[in-house]
Amino acid sequence: MLLVICGGISKFNTHPANSSAFGTSMTIKGTNVGVGITAPIQTLDVNGRMNVTNGVIQRGGAAITGTSDLGLYSRVSGNWIRYVTNNAPHVWFTDDGTGTTQRMNLDQNGNLSVPTGYLTVGNPSVPGATSSSSWNWVYVEEFDNYSYWTQSTCRGSNSFYIPFFSGGYIYYEHENNDDDDWAWSPHIWIPANADPSQIRASLSAYVCMETSWDGLRLELSINGGTWNVITSFVSGGYNDDADNECGAGHTVAWSNGSGANYNPVVDLDAQGVQPGDWVRFRLEASTDGSTESCWTDIEIYAFSVEAVGQTNSAAFEAGGIYAAGHIFAHSNSHVGDVAEYFPVIGYSEPGDVIAVDPNSKDVYTVSTSAYNPYVIGVYSTSPSILVNSPYAGEPVGLSGRVPVKVTNEGGAIKIGDYLTSASTKGHAMKATKAGYTIGRALETLEGQSGMVMCLIEPGWYNPNTSGTNFSGGSFFAPEDQDVVTVDDPAMTRDSRVFVSMLGNPGTNHWVADKQNGRFTINFERPLNNSVKFDYMLIRIFPQGSSICMTRQQS
Repeated sequence: MLLVICGGISKFNTHPANSSAFGTSMTIKGTNVGVGITAPIQTLDVNGRMNVTNGVIQRGGAAITGTSDLGLYSRVSGNWIRYVTNNAPHVWFTDDGTGTTQRMNLDQNGNLSVPTGYLTVGNPSVPGATSSSSWNWVYVEEFDNYSYWTQSTCRGSNSFYIPFFSGGYIYYEHENNDDDDWAWSPHIWIPANADPSQIRASLSAYVCMETSWDGLRLELSINGGTWNVITSFVSGGYNDDADNECGAGHTVAWSNGSGANYNPVVDLDAQGVQPGDWVRFRLEASTDGSTESCWTDIEIYAFSVEAVGQTNSAAFEAGGIYAAGHIFAHSNSHVGDVAEYFPVIGYSEPGDVIAVDPNSKDVYTVSTSAYNPYVIGVYSTSPSILVNSPYAGEPVGLSGRVPVKVTNEGGAIKIGDYLTSASTKGHAMKATKAGYTIGRALETLEGQSGMVMCLIEPGWYNPNTSGTNFSGGSFFAPEDQDVVTVDDPAMTRDSRVFVSMLGNPGTNHWVADKQNGRFTINFERPLNNSVKFDYMLIRIFPQGSSICMTRQQS
């Protein structure tokens, strides 16, 4: 060993006795120590590897990419803990010898992610499984009455159709025309606890098509991926091929010049299907322009998907979070709610009453009418639990406590009052009659408008107080009449009218008009005979009012 002290720098050199090489192995510069570095700039500056008992602390090198990486590697397990400082510093926990596959990632902002697998807290136990060794239906379709299968075509007319009658089937018959037609199933979920080696699909079909030119094939799509022709069968595999007119050339298919019955069973495991996958099946029939040896005829009677080993309990799955104790969200807040992101059209803000648009599919708006029957919840101020994608819209509180905009349009609001939508945009008000409400006030409104805490409880509110009065009657709707008017002083335009026919009128009927003091029942056509009926109306009266009821037929 050679010790050199020069200008406050100490250098240690070791080398074999038979070597004439002279190089610096360790350098001490002030309070910095360098190993393999002549000018250390850190307290401990290592160039290369530093071996630890059964492990390696490494900066740079072939096993980890990047000159600013630090990796802890276990020679026993082959696992890495990798600290990466390039671009955005983060820590990887990996399970391979190269340190490149993430199993858990802790970034510079303190965000922890688990790219694969699941996250457990408190060492929860895996639910017990009640496995079955028999085949169980996951999906079955007999094409009776109605079917969710859809159709499409490549060229020519769409010859596939699904009849809507008992004993129906997918039917294809097309002669002397270049054509490719499809019929495909809805998405089918394979249970997560199914045995991956025992998942199968079955179909019952009759096939009569021109050999080597026309045919029927079965295709599969996994999790919305590409369609691939199924070629692996447990029984009843393809016996021929067909000329695909959509550009794929000849492909395997069922085809027979004299007609044949097939009951193929598809081994899905061989096709890459795994428990937890969403799959779709597609039947494709192809015909060319030549004259068939038999009339092109395909009939699909039944289709099913089965699995072995599925259970009613939930095993741990990738992407899941499992806790042995309680889950607290915003536990330092005195309120909390569960919200879902909804696509709200137009400007909206926290506290607004949100309603579904009855004229559009899955479209929502800020409510602008009193007693709106389409309200669903309140734009949440700070939800504790959020579901759906943040890109789906605005957070609407569906359960829990949420601040809501209110007005005294329906009267003074006190704790416990039911709240419904007001005519003021986005606001709620006190509900004083039967209608749909969003919940109950947990605070008293001071002034004409403002914000109060609301316990979200969407539902129908039907007040039954001393101020609610009922009226009703029973008589005949006369023969040959198509209009009956009932006079009742208790009747108002806002009353609820309930009519019960005590016989068969032989035609449709409805309450056509409501006025103060009377209402009218219309019949679609004149009655063939007199029909007795009862009615009841509900009206909210001021305290102390009395009811007088009269009846009159006309």
